[in-house]
Amino acid sequence: MWSNYDNVEKQMQDEFLKYDLKQIAQRFGLSIDDDYLYLRFLGSDCRIDIKTGAVECSHFGEFRAADYNEAMTVYDLLCYSEPDAAPSGQYVNMRSLSGILSAASAPDSQKFYKKGKNRFDHKEKALARALEQVGGKAAGDGDVSAVIEVFNGLNMVFRFWNSDEDFEPDIQFLWDRNVLKYMHYETVWFVNSALLARINEYFEE
Repeated sequence: MWSNYDNVEKQMQDEFLKYDLKQIAQRFGLSIDDDYLYLRFLGSDCRIDIKTGAVECSHFGEFRAADYNEAMTVYDLLCYSEPDAAPSGQYVNMRSLSGILSAASAPDSQKFYKKGKNRFDHKEKALARALEQVGGKAAGDGDVSAVIEVFNGLNMVFRFWNSDEDFEPDIQFLWDRNVLKYMHYETVWFVNSALLARINEYFEE
């Protein structure tokens, strides 16, 4: 069934094709041919059909249609990011990024990640392996953590803590301080969701 999400994604496909795709490829150092514009996103090879604007990402060695979160992020990164955008190398939490918004308008991260938190609880080795599959490089904080390249040198940090007698399991995303030069605040949440979906694809208990 066609949904409002499908409508928005189709609108973005059409809007994307109005841009000079060769100029985008040159700006970001991406490959382009007569069929596709190619990029890496969250540790996966992706491509954009230059005739339709549709985004595809590799999935266990084969390309599949990108989901809404993946596609909308790719469009935002390529079309919205500021010309002088560059990573700072400093990481901040989502609450710091949401300073431009009211507390009421920011998503409830505890509810947002509940399913993933419970699945990963006390399964450090399986989670670490899944993070490696999305290009994560182990970091030192949390019970399991990794630095993950999102796109062209822009990194994020994923942290996970197991539950104990006092606390529930917890997921934390830290983002480069300059991320809002690359994408809208709402898109950062799309990436968080896309990453969790990728981790779940590779997660084997």
